Amino acid sequence: MAQRYENSGVLGELQEGINALLIANGFIPENHHMKSTCLNNLGNSFYVRFNRLGNIADLHQAIQAQQQAVILIPDGHPDKPGRLTNLGISFQSRFERLGDIADLDEAVTAQQQAVTLTPDSHPDKPQCLRNLGTSFENRFRRLGNIADLDEAITVQQRAVTLTPDGHPDKPGCLANLGNSFESRFQRLGNIADLDGAIRSFSQSAKPLYGPPSVRFASARKWATLCFSVPSIEILDAYSTLVDLIPRVVWVGRTVEQRYHEILRIGYAVVDAAAAAIHFGKFGLALEWLEQGRSIVWGQMLQLRTPLDELRQHHPNEADELELVSRALDSAGVAPDLDHSSDSAPQSLELVAQAHRRRAEEYDHILARIRNFPSFSDFLRPKKSISLCGAAVSGPVVVVNASSICCDALILLPHSSRVSHVPLPALQISALQGMQLQLATREANTIERHHAPHKDMELSGILEKLWLYIVEPILRHLKVGYFHPLVFGERY
Repeated sequence: MAQRYENSGVLGELQEGINALLIANGFIPENHHMKSTCLNNLGNSFYVRFNRLGNIADLHQAIQAQQQAVILIPDGHPDKPGRLTNLGISFQSRFERLGDIADLDEAVTAQQQAVTLTPDSHPDKPQCLRNLGTSFENRFRRLGNIADLDEAITVQQRAVTLTPDGHPDKPGCLANLGNSFESRFQRLGNIADLDGAIRSFSQSAKPLYGPPSVRFASARKWATLCFSVPSIEILDAYSTLVDLIPRVVWVGRTVEQRYHEILRIGYAVVDAAAAAIHFGKFGLALEWLEQGRSIVWGQMLQLRTPLDELRQHHPNEADELELVSRALDSAGVAPDLDHSSDSAPQSLELVAQAHRRRAEEYDHILARIRNFPSFSDFLRPKKSISLCGAAVSGPVVVVNASSICCDALILLPHSSRVSHVPLPALQISALQGMQLQLATREANTIERHHAPHKDMELSGILEKLWLYIVEPILRHLKVGYFHPLVFGERY
C-alpha cells in the first residue's frame, strides 16, 4: 500500500490502504503466518503518512505495529532483518522529532539485530550498517560518549568495504564515514582522523557515479578540511566541486531543486576562488567565479541554461543527456518499506555494473556534444583567456568576498594577464552588516514614502566601500582620483 502511494502521491490512496490493512489485521489470527506481514505493511503505511503530514500519532502507531511485526516473525526468517530495519528507522525518526534518548537506544538495538541477522553477502547489509552508523553517531552527538563514535566509524567502514565501486550508494557511504572521522578529529585532535576524513570525502566526491548533490557536499567538506592542513590539494577539491556544479543545477534537475542549490553554490564558489587566489592561480579563480556567476544569476533571472541552448540546436542529444542524468541522479538505495522475500533485491555488484554503464553512457554523450561546433566547452567553465576579452573599453574589476579573504581581480585591455589586488580591510562580516543596513534603510524609506533629507547611514556605507574597495584598486591602477572627503563632500 505504501509503495502504491509512493508511485501515485495521492493521499487518499494511502488512507484507503491504511483502512484496508486495519480491517485485515483485525481478521488475521495471531498465529497466522501473514499476521507479521500485515502489521509490517500497516506500520510502514503509518510511517509514510507521518512523513507526509507530520502527525506524531501516526509515528506512534507505526512503531506499535512494527514492534508487533518483529515479535511475530522468527529470527531465521529472511524478512526479519528488514522488519527490524523499519522499526529502527521509525524509532530514529521519533527521536529526531521528540528528542527522547530512549527512542535512540531502541533504534540502535533494532539496527544491531538487523546487522547481526543479515549475512555480509546480502545486498541489504551495507544499508543496515549505514542505518546503525547514523544512530551511533546521533547518540554520540547527544551524549558525547566517544565509544559510540568509535562504533559508528567501525560499522561505516564495513559498509564502505561491502559496497562495490560503481554502486550509487558508495559516495554516500564514504561521506558518512568522513563525517564521523571529522567528528572524532574535532573531539580528540588526532591527525589520523583528519587524514581519514579528507580521504573519505575525496573518494566520495571524485567518482563519476553517485548522486551529484552528495558528491558536491563531499567536495566542499574535502576542501574545507584541506584548509586545516593547509595543502594545495584544496585546488583539486574545488576543481572537483566546480565541475559538479552543472550536474547539481542544470542537468536533470527540477526548478525547485535548482533554486534550493543556489545559495550553497554561491558560497562554495567564492571560497574556491579565494583558495585559487591564495595559491596564485588568478586565472583559475576568475574562471571559477564566472562559472558561479553565470549559474547563480542565470537561475535568479531565469535565463537560458546550456541545456536550453543545446536543445535548440541538438534536441536529440539534449534529451539523451537529460534522461541519463535523471537515471544517475535517482539511483541509490532508500529503505524499502515493502520489501519481502517474494521480491529478492538485486545483487550489489549487478547494481554497480548497471550504474557504471549509465555513467559511461553519460560521458560518451557529453563527448559527442563537445564535438559539435560552438559546444566544445559545454558544461565547462569559460577559460580565463576568453574572459579577458571583456576588457575592451577599459579595466574590468571582479571583487571576491569570502570568509577566507577578500580580493579584487583586474582585467586590462589588450592583455591576457589577470592582476590581483588584496583587500585586507574588507571583511565579509562588514559587507553583511552593510547589506542589512541598506535593507533596513529601504524598508524605512518605503514606510515614510520619502527619502530622508540627509542620509548619514548611506554616507557611512559608501565611505567604507570607497576605503575598503575602490581606493586600493585605483591605487593599483595608478589612476588619479579625489578622495571624497578631501573633495569636500560626503558621499
